[in-house]
Amino acid sequence: MVLALDPNNYTQAVDLEREIKLIRYYRDVPRGERWFYFTMEGVSVMVRTIWTGYEERKYFQYILDVDHLWTGYSTMTPKHKLSFEEFRKVFVPALTEAIVFLERSAISPKWLTEGWDVRVNCTN
Repeated sequence: MVLALDPNNYTQAVDLEREIKLIRYYRDVPRGERWFYFTMEGVSVMVRTIWTGYEERKYFQYILDVDHLWTGYSTMTPKHKLSFEEFRKVFVPALTEAIVFLERSAISPKWLTEGWDVRVNCTN
């Protein structure tokens, strides 16, 4: 996957080859959460993550609820309907990689040189 920041929108990462887009959503998001719109091959889902920063360990953690994501995905009518197992093997890794890319690009360069990182963990 070749992700790039959209030059017109710093809150958006795109991969034109694989038809992937991730947009960070800011409005009315509860404290401790980060929300995204994720599009892959024409299917868009709202992604809610639990977000935590660990200063002593120097990383930001995003927790995805895969069952919640699957519920949103399974109500769509994508070009290629995935089973739950395929969804976990294809959709979730692409989403995870996009979140890491987009959120790492938002970290201050100073923090990156100090060793800060972004981690995404999945539940279920």
